[in-house]
Amino acid sequence: MEKPEQPQLKGATEEPAPKEEPKAQAAQPDPQPAWTPTPPPSKTTGFFKSLGTWLMILVMLGLSGAVLYLMSDLNRRTYKLAQVGDTMVVQKGRFMPTGFENYQPEETRLGQAYAPIQIPQGERVPGGQLFEDRTDLDRAMFSILAAWARDQLGSDDLTVASQAASYIERCVLLPGVSEEQRRDIAVLRADLSFRKGQNLLTGIIHQLEAAAAQFKEAIEQGTSFQGEAEESLKQVQSRIDVLKGEAIQEAASEPTAKETDTADEAEPVENAAKEPQDQAEKTPRVPEVKEPAKPAKEEKAQDVEL
Repeated sequence: MEKPEQPQLKGATEEPAPKEEPKAQAAQPDPQPAWTPTPPPSKTTGFFKSLGTWLMILVMLGLSGAVLYLMSDLNRRTYKLAQVGDTMVVQKGRFMPTGFENYQPEETRLGQAYAPIQIPQGERVPGGQLFEDRTDLDRAMFSILAAWARDQLGSDDLTVASQAASYIERCVLLPGVSEEQRRDIAVLRADLSFRKGQNLLTGIIHQLEAAAAQFKEAIEQGTSFQGEAEESLKQVQSRIDVLKGEAIQEAASEPTAKETDTADEAEPVENAAKEPQDQAEKTPRVPEVKEPAKPAKEEKAQDVEL
Protein backbone atom coordinates (compact mmCIF):
# COMPACT_ATOMS: atom_id res chain seq x y z
CA MET A 1 0.00 0.00 0.00
CA GLU A 2 1.19 3.43 -0.79
CA LYS A 3 1.54 5.83 2.07
CA PRO A 4 0.03 9.22 1.72
CA GLU A 5 2.31 12.09 1.15
CA GLN A 6 2.77 14.21 4.14
CA PRO A 7 2.94 17.91 3.71
CA GLN A 8 6.33 19.44 3.91
CA LEU A 9 6.83 21.72 6.83
CA LYS A 10 8.19 25.06 6.04
CA GLY A 11 11.06 26.22 8.07
CA ALA A 12 10.70 28.57 10.91
CA THR A 13 12.96 31.03 9.26
CA GLU A 14 10.60 31.56 6.37
CA GLU A 15 8.82 34.90 6.73
CA PRO A 16 5.10 34.98 6.38
CA ALA A 17 3.64 36.76 3.34
CA PRO A 18 2.37 40.27 3.99
CA LYS A 19 -1.39 40.63 4.30
CA GLU A 20 -3.13 42.79 1.77
CA GLU A 21 -5.09 45.66 3.23
CA PRO A 22 -8.76 45.76 2.16
CA LYS A 23 -9.51 48.44 -0.36
CA ALA A 24 -12.02 51.08 0.61
CA GLN A 25 -15.19 50.38 -1.22
CA ALA A 26 -17.16 53.30 -2.78
CA ALA A 27 -20.40 54.25 -1.03
CA GLN A 28 -23.36 53.01 -2.99
CA PRO A 29 -26.83 54.60 -2.68
CA ASP A 30 -29.50 52.65 -0.89
CA PRO A 31 -31.90 51.00 -3.32
CA GLN A 32 -35.35 52.77 -3.56
CA PRO A 33 -38.38 50.61 -2.84
CA ALA A 34 -40.84 49.92 -5.68
CA TRP A 35 -43.76 51.96 -4.00
CA THR A 36 -43.81 54.51 -1.26
CA PRO A 37 -46.28 53.70 1.45
CA THR A 38 -48.63 56.63 2.27
CA PRO A 39 -48.80 57.62 5.83
CA PRO A 40 -52.09 56.73 7.52
CA PRO A 41 -54.56 59.68 7.68
CA SER A 42 -54.96 61.38 10.92
CA LYS A 43 -58.27 61.24 12.79
CA THR A 44 -58.88 64.98 12.42
CA THR A 45 -58.55 64.91 8.63
CA GLY A 46 -60.95 61.99 8.28
CA PHE A 47 -63.55 63.69 10.46
CA PHE A 48 -63.63 66.91 8.42
CA LYS A 49 -63.73 65.00 5.17
CA SER A 50 -66.75 62.94 6.22
CA LEU A 51 -68.40 66.07 7.62
CA GLY A 52 -68.04 67.83 4.27
CA THR A 53 -69.56 64.87 2.47
CA TRP A 54 -72.57 64.84 4.75
CA LEU A 55 -72.99 68.60 4.39
CA MET A 56 -73.04 68.27 0.61
CA ILE A 57 -75.64 65.54 0.86
CA LEU A 58 -77.78 67.66 3.20
CA VAL A 59 -77.51 70.69 0.90
CA MET A 60 -78.60 68.64 -2.10
CA LEU A 61 -81.51 67.18 -0.15
CA GLY A 62 -82.53 70.65 1.01
CA LEU A 63 -82.46 72.05 -2.52
CA SER A 64 -84.46 69.10 -3.81
CA GLY A 65 -87.01 69.57 -1.06
CA ALA A 66 -87.29 73.30 -1.80
CA VAL A 67 -87.84 72.61 -5.51
CA LEU A 68 -90.51 70.02 -4.73
CA TYR A 69 -92.22 72.42 -2.32
CA LEU A 70 -92.28 75.24 -4.89
CA MET A 71 -93.61 72.92 -7.57
CA SER A 72 -96.29 71.62 -5.21
CA ASP A 73 -97.28 75.15 -4.19
CA LEU A 74 -97.57 76.25 -7.82
CA ASN A 75 -99.62 73.18 -8.67
CA ARG A 76 -101.91 73.85 -5.71
CA ARG A 77 -102.68 77.32 -7.10
CA THR A 78 -103.57 75.98 -10.55
CA TYR A 79 -107.12 75.38 -11.82
CA LYS A 80 -108.57 73.68 -14.86
CA LEU A 81 -111.92 72.71 -16.39
CA ALA A 82 -112.58 69.04 -17.06
CA GLN A 83 -115.43 66.99 -18.45
CA VAL A 84 -116.53 64.09 -16.28
CA GLY A 85 -119.31 62.20 -18.02
CA ASP A 86 -121.93 64.75 -19.07
CA THR A 87 -120.93 67.40 -16.50
CA MET A 88 -118.35 70.18 -16.42
CA VAL A 89 -116.19 70.05 -13.28
CA VAL A 90 -113.76 72.59 -11.83
CA GLN A 91 -110.55 70.97 -10.61
CA LYS A 92 -107.73 72.34 -8.46
CA GLY A 93 -104.15 71.08 -8.19
CA ARG A 94 -103.12 68.96 -5.24
CA PHE A 95 -100.24 69.96 -2.96
CA MET A 96 -97.94 67.82 -5.05
CA PRO A 97 -95.80 68.48 -8.13
CA THR A 98 -98.57 67.00 -10.30
CA GLY A 99 -102.19 65.88 -9.99
CA PHE A 100 -105.65 67.49 -9.71
CA GLU A 101 -108.82 66.94 -7.70
CA ASN A 102 -112.35 68.36 -7.73
CA TYR A 103 -112.45 71.87 -6.31
CA GLN A 104 -114.63 72.04 -3.20
CA PRO A 105 -114.36 75.47 -1.53
CA GLU A 106 -115.47 75.96 2.04
CA GLU A 107 -117.61 79.05 1.36
CA THR A 108 -121.21 78.30 0.41
CA ARG A 109 -121.40 80.89 -2.39
CA LEU A 110 -118.18 79.67 -3.98
CA GLY A 111 -119.37 76.10 -3.61
CA GLN A 112 -122.48 76.97 -5.62
CA ALA A 113 -120.44 78.84 -8.25
CA TYR A 114 -117.98 75.99 -8.85
CA ALA A 115 -120.32 73.01 -8.45
CA PRO A 116 -120.53 70.52 -11.36
CA ILE A 117 -122.97 71.66 -14.06
CA GLN A 118 -124.80 69.77 -16.78
CA ILE A 119 -123.40 70.02 -20.31
CA PRO A 120 -125.90 70.59 -23.16
CA GLN A 121 -126.38 67.75 -25.57
CA GLY A 122 -123.76 67.81 -28.31
CA GLU A 123 -121.40 70.16 -26.48
CA ARG A 124 -117.97 69.47 -25.00
CA VAL A 125 -115.72 71.23 -22.48
CA PRO A 126 -112.50 72.60 -24.00
CA GLY A 127 -109.70 70.92 -22.05
CA GLY A 128 -105.97 71.31 -21.69
CA GLN A 129 -105.98 74.92 -20.50
CA LEU A 130 -104.58 75.69 -17.04
CA PHE A 131 -105.43 78.82 -15.04
CA GLU A 132 -102.98 80.21 -12.50
CA ASP A 133 -105.53 82.67 -11.13
CA ARG A 134 -109.17 82.16 -10.17
CA THR A 135 -110.18 85.36 -12.00
CA ASP A 136 -108.98 83.85 -15.28
CA LEU A 137 -110.95 80.71 -14.43
CA ASP A 138 -114.15 82.72 -13.81
CA ARG A 139 -113.88 84.58 -17.12
CA ALA A 140 -113.24 81.39 -19.04
CA MET A 141 -116.24 79.74 -17.36
CA PHE A 142 -118.40 82.74 -18.25
CA SER A 143 -117.45 82.48 -21.93
CA ILE A 144 -118.47 78.83 -22.00
CA LEU A 145 -121.70 79.22 -20.00
CA ALA A 146 -122.83 82.36 -21.86
CA ALA A 147 -122.35 80.62 -25.21
CA TRP A 148 -124.44 77.67 -24.02
CA ALA A 149 -127.17 80.01 -22.71
CA ARG A 150 -127.38 81.94 -26.01
CA ASP A 151 -127.72 78.69 -27.94
CA GLN A 152 -130.51 77.55 -25.65
CA LEU A 153 -132.37 80.88 -25.81
CA GLY A 154 -132.11 80.98 -29.60
CA SER A 155 -133.63 77.53 -29.97
CA ASP A 156 -137.17 77.08 -31.25
CA ASP A 157 -137.87 74.74 -28.35
CA LEU A 158 -139.18 76.96 -25.57
CA THR A 159 -138.73 74.27 -22.93
CA VAL A 160 -134.94 74.77 -22.91
CA ALA A 161 -135.33 78.13 -21.17
CA SER A 162 -135.00 76.44 -17.79
CA GLN A 163 -131.59 75.05 -18.69
CA ALA A 164 -130.52 78.44 -20.04
CA ALA A 165 -131.61 79.99 -16.75
CA SER A 166 -129.26 77.67 -14.82
CA TYR A 167 -126.32 78.79 -16.98
CA ILE A 168 -127.17 82.47 -16.52
CA GLU A 169 -127.54 82.13 -12.75
CA ARG A 170 -124.18 80.37 -12.61
CA CYS A 171 -122.63 83.32 -14.47
CA VAL A 172 -124.09 85.66 -11.85
CA LEU A 173 -122.39 83.70 -9.04
CA LEU A 174 -118.91 83.92 -10.59
CA PRO A 175 -117.02 86.62 -8.62
CA GLY A 176 -114.22 87.33 -11.10
CA VAL A 177 -116.09 88.31 -14.27
CA SER A 178 -115.29 91.62 -15.97
CA GLU A 179 -117.56 94.68 -16.28
CA GLU A 180 -118.27 93.91 -19.92
CA GLN A 181 -119.31 90.41 -18.95
CA ARG A 182 -121.60 91.88 -16.27
CA ARG A 183 -123.38 93.85 -19.01
CA ASP A 184 -123.69 90.67 -21.05
CA ILE A 185 -125.34 89.01 -18.04
CA ALA A 186 -127.96 91.79 -17.97
CA VAL A 187 -128.71 91.19 -21.67
CA LEU A 188 -128.96 87.45 -21.11
CA ARG A 189 -131.38 87.99 -18.24
CA ALA A 190 -133.55 90.20 -20.46
CA ASP A 191 -133.58 87.53 -23.17
CA LEU A 192 -134.49 84.95 -20.56
CA SER A 193 -137.43 87.09 -19.39
CA PHE A 194 -138.65 87.32 -22.98
CA ARG A 195 -138.48 83.54 -23.33
CA LYS A 196 -140.32 83.04 -20.05
CA GLY A 197 -143.07 85.39 -21.24
CA GLN A 198 -143.38 83.37 -24.43
CA ASN A 199 -143.67 80.20 -22.38
CA LEU A 200 -146.44 81.71 -20.26
CA LEU A 201 -148.28 82.92 -23.35
CA THR A 202 -148.01 79.49 -24.91
CA GLY A 203 -149.40 77.97 -21.72
CA ILE A 204 -152.35 80.37 -21.78
CA ILE A 205 -153.09 79.49 -25.40
CA HIS A 206 -153.03 75.79 -24.55
CA GLN A 207 -155.43 76.37 -21.68
CA LEU A 208 -157.79 78.39 -23.87
CA GLU A 209 -157.71 75.70 -26.54
CA ALA A 210 -158.54 73.11 -23.89
CA ALA A 211 -161.46 75.30 -22.72
CA ALA A 212 -162.70 75.70 -26.31
CA ALA A 213 -162.61 71.93 -26.76
CA GLN A 214 -164.71 71.52 -23.62
CA PHE A 215 -167.29 74.06 -24.84
CA LYS A 216 -167.51 72.34 -28.23
CA GLU A 217 -168.06 68.99 -26.57
CA ALA A 218 -170.80 70.48 -24.36
CA ILE A 219 -172.59 71.97 -27.38
CA GLU A 220 -172.36 68.75 -29.38
CA GLN A 221 -173.74 66.67 -26.51
CA GLY A 222 -176.68 69.04 -26.01
CA THR A 223 -175.95 70.90 -22.81
CA SER A 224 -178.77 72.70 -21.02
CA PHE A 225 -176.57 75.85 -21.16
CA GLN A 226 -176.57 75.94 -24.94
CA GLY A 227 -176.56 79.73 -25.32
CA GLU A 228 -173.91 80.34 -22.69
CA ALA A 229 -171.71 77.59 -24.13
CA GLU A 230 -171.89 79.06 -27.64
CA GLU A 231 -171.12 82.57 -26.38
CA SER A 232 -168.21 81.30 -24.28
CA LEU A 233 -166.84 79.37 -27.26
CA LYS A 234 -166.91 82.52 -29.40
CA GLN A 235 -165.11 84.56 -26.74
CA VAL A 236 -162.47 81.90 -26.17
CA GLN A 237 -161.88 81.42 -29.89
CA SER A 238 -161.51 85.17 -30.45
CA ARG A 239 -158.96 85.37 -27.63
CA ILE A 240 -157.02 82.45 -29.07
CA ASP A 241 -156.96 84.19 -32.46
CA VAL A 242 -155.73 87.42 -30.90
CA LEU A 243 -153.03 85.69 -28.88
CA LYS A 244 -151.83 83.76 -31.89
CA GLY A 245 -151.83 86.93 -33.96
CA GLU A 246 -154.23 85.61 -36.62
CA ALA A 247 -156.88 88.29 -36.14
CA ILE A 248 -154.27 91.05 -36.18
CA GLN A 249 -152.63 89.73 -39.34
CA GLU A 250 -156.00 89.44 -41.14
CA ALA A 251 -157.00 92.94 -40.12
CA ALA A 252 -153.69 94.33 -41.33
CA SER A 253 -153.70 92.46 -44.66
CA GLU A 254 -157.42 92.64 -45.71
CA PRO A 255 -159.49 95.83 -45.02
CA THR A 256 -163.16 95.31 -44.23
CA ALA A 257 -166.07 96.41 -46.47
CA LYS A 258 -167.06 99.20 -44.08
CA GLU A 259 -163.57 100.64 -44.22
CA THR A 260 -163.61 100.65 -48.04
CA ASP A 261 -167.07 102.34 -48.10
CA THR A 262 -166.05 105.01 -45.64
CA ALA A 263 -162.86 105.58 -47.56
CA ASP A 264 -164.80 106.06 -50.80
CA GLU A 265 -167.24 108.48 -49.13
CA ALA A 266 -164.46 110.43 -47.52
CA GLU A 267 -162.67 111.11 -50.81
CA PRO A 268 -165.25 113.57 -52.34
CA VAL A 269 -165.67 115.32 -49.00
CA GLU A 270 -161.93 115.83 -48.77
CA ASN A 271 -161.83 117.07 -52.39
CA ALA A 272 -164.70 119.50 -51.73
CA ALA A 273 -162.91 120.83 -48.67
CA LYS A 274 -159.72 121.32 -50.62
CA GLU A 275 -161.35 123.35 -53.46
CA PRO A 276 -162.22 126.48 -51.40
CA GLN A 277 -158.77 126.37 -49.87
CA ASP A 278 -157.18 126.31 -53.32
CA GLN A 279 -159.39 129.21 -54.51
CA ALA A 280 -158.55 131.21 -51.43
CA GLU A 281 -154.85 130.66 -52.04
CA LYS A 282 -155.19 131.77 -55.70
CA THR A 283 -157.08 135.06 -54.97
CA PRO A 284 -154.72 138.00 -54.21
CA ARG A 285 -154.84 139.41 -50.74
CA VAL A 286 -155.81 143.12 -50.32
CA PRO A 287 -153.44 144.97 -48.03
CA GLU A 288 -155.09 146.33 -44.91
CA VAL A 289 -155.09 150.13 -44.42
CA LYS A 290 -154.40 151.21 -40.91
CA GLU A 291 -155.96 154.46 -39.58
CA PRO A 292 -153.50 156.97 -38.28
CA ALA A 293 -153.41 157.32 -34.56
CA LYS A 294 -154.98 160.46 -33.06
CA PRO A 295 -152.76 162.84 -31.21
CA ALA A 296 -152.78 162.72 -27.46
CA LYS A 297 -153.76 166.39 -27.04
CA GLU A 298 -157.12 165.92 -28.77
CA GLU A 299 -157.90 162.94 -26.52
CA LYS A 300 -157.20 165.08 -23.45
CA ALA A 301 -159.41 167.90 -24.77
CA GLN A 302 -162.33 165.56 -25.29
CA ASP A 303 -161.93 164.30 -21.74
CA VAL A 304 -162.13 167.85 -20.39
CA GLU A 305 -165.26 168.69 -22.36
CA LEU A 306 -166.98 165.63 -21.03
